[in-house]
Amino acid sequence: MIQKIYTKIIEISKKKYALSFLLIVAFLESFIFPIPPDIFLIFLILAQRNKAFYLAFYCTVLSVAGGILGYLIGSLFFDSLGQGILNYFNLNDKFLAFSEGYSKHGFLIVTMGGFTFIPYK
Repeated sequence: MIQKIYTKIIEISKKKYALSFLLIVAFLESFIFPIPPDIFLIFLILAQRNKAFYLAFYCTVLSVAGGILGYLIGSLFFDSLGQGILNYFNLNDKFLAFSEGYSKHGFLIVTMGGFTFIPYK
């Protein structure tokens, strides 16, 4: 299984659409796609070492843009869409407990999140 994924990533990194693929993954990963672009970025940089900073820069820019879009979606549609999701999955109590804990320990949570390898999603 891992060998198949590795082989597929190597194949994609040699294609002419590899940069587009990387940027789409970087953008979507920020708010909806659970697989980070880091592994693909590494192979793409290894294949094109002279473009390492270029690739990393654009990957970062698209990742931040995706994060901004994710924030806007949550900010603008929480009352209509988000509340409906919480109601559907019966998560209102857990969300309230999380919100209270985040209000009390938000700085600590964000700081620890920056130093751990565990994704925030």
